[in-house]
Amino acid sequence: MNGNFIPRMASVSHVGRHIKSTKIRYNWEFELENKKFQLDLYISRLSGKRKISINGTVYAYVDKIRNTLANYILSIGGHKVEVTERRENFFELIVDGCVFECLLENMKYFPKQQKDSKEIPVKVEMIADEEKFQDILIQEEEMKIRGPELNNSHKTDLFTAEINSISDKAQESDKKKSSGVYVMRNPYQNVNSFESQYSNISWGQGKFK
Repeated sequence: MNGNFIPRMASVSHVGRHIKSTKIRYNWEFELENKKFQLDLYISRLSGKRKISINGTVYAYVDKIRNTLANYILSIGGHKVEVTERRENFFELIVDGCVFECLLENMKYFPKQQKDSKEIPVKVEMIADEEKFQDILIQEEEMKIRGPELNNSHKTDLFTAEINSISDKAQESDKKKSSGVYVMRNPYQNVNSFESQYSNISWGQGKFK
């Protein structure tokens, strides 16, 4: 897009003096180099003559050539301005290669295109953060539920104390009394090695105080 060219409005109307339909006016309003322009193309349906004016000043009178499509080229401040006939009495305005109607239509649907293009990545990043956050919560819940089955390499300092507390309470009913000694099972340690290591230690009268 040429940043110096901004389309504003386009219209077609019948402007015949006595019978409106005998003359057609094509009108384009735009800005070029921060200046406003109004380009008018008048077509007489009786004589076939055509007139082009810019900001009210007539620049060309042209006779219609039969069986041909017209292409009128002007220069405004070094910018190439074309009025091109695509089919019989159907015209397009092209400024420096930009089609007026196409650019105007894009501006209607995407009036803040530049601003929106900067906001989309931020929204995507926020969605990505939310998904990551949910994954972390799921992993933490799995750690709490499957704590006794996890390997030491998968534990985190943040949840070790809490998992130990839950595991210890859940296994209070599974305490094993041997020779007045209570043996506690650590969910992260081999049960057999734990019992053999502390089997000769007594706690008071066989009770925890």
